[in-house]
Amino acid sequence: MKSRIASAVLVLLAGVSYGGMAPVIKTAFGAGFTWQQTTAGQATFGVLLFLAALLVQRVRGVRWQHVSAPQVPALRQRPT
Repeated sequence: MKSRIASAVLVLLAGVSYGGMAPVIKTAFGAGFTWQQTTAGQATFGVLLFLAALLVQRVRGVRWQHVSAPQVPALRQRPT
């Protein structure tokens, strides 16, 4: 049950993030930025958020596991 709630919260957060992009882009274009500059800014912000999440996981003691190339197809299989 806890996993379902966490998943629902993540979907909600993704929707809110996606919905918030339109005003940001409209404001950026209104300020004279090009689409290339706007896209680069969004990508940079995304990388910074990813690094912040990674840092939080490291502080909490969560370590990522290495996945070798032969293991990747097994990850793509649906659980039975």
